[in-house]
Amino acid sequence: MLFDRFRLFRPRLPNALVLLGALLLASPAGAQSLLQALRQGTPTLQLLPAFEDKSVDDATRPARQLGLRSRIGYRSGEFAGFQAYLQLHNVSHAEEAFRFVQDGRVRGERDRDLIADPDGSRVHQACLDYLAPAQTRLRLGRQEIVLEDARLIGNVDWRLNGQSFDALSLTSQPLADLSLFAAAINQVNTITLDLDHLYLFNARYRLASFASLTGYLYLLDSEDRRASARDSATWGVRLAGQQAG
Repeated sequence: MLFDRFRLFRPRLPNALVLLGALLLASPAGAQSLLQALRQGTPTLQLLPAFEDKSVDDATRPARQLGLRSRIGYRSGEFAGFQAYLQLHNVSHAEEAFRFVQDGRVRGERDRDLIADPDGSRVHQACLDYLAPAQTRLRLGRQEIVLEDARLIGNVDWRLNGQSFDALSLTSQPLADLSLFAAAINQVNTITLDLDHLYLFNARYRLASFASLTGYLYLLDSEDRRASARDSATWGVRLAGQQAG
């Protein structure tokens, strides 16, 4: 275990919302302002149709999938520096001929190739933001996190079933050319399995209008004590840019 002495509390977004609501509703003016912020929110809608035909394993039959990902959400207006977001997710199939892994078990048609997009519904995002000065945002709850080119940390958005994180995260831009990000993640909601206790640190500095330098440290400290546990420390420096036009 990487951090036996440190344990992240489990984000309790519903409890936080109940407490915040109780404080705001203590006065009629607070209740009216809160309802106004909720009414002045912004709905979101995502529709992603996809077809996949896969044949890579000679021991199984080809797999096929024709499906639709639907995500509907609502972002509230801002009140006293707070803002909330809720997004519901559904995957439905017109054709479903594949096997998949869910909760560590193989399901579906076991004699077909693997496609990692079973159907179903869930809460994809449910988070509460606190917006502070210096372009700082503190976010608690289930959220998407995409860092850099999403190669190491991302939302796996190219699949119908993406990825989100139960986390407490901080985003800040204290200087015009410096962006900071840190997160303590209690659970990673992946397509095929769940991971827990992930810590992220990312600092990006813009060297010029066409180049930036990023340093990062990603620490996975799972509760799994087996020899096959995926505990790891990933760190590095990334220089990215594009040719000036």
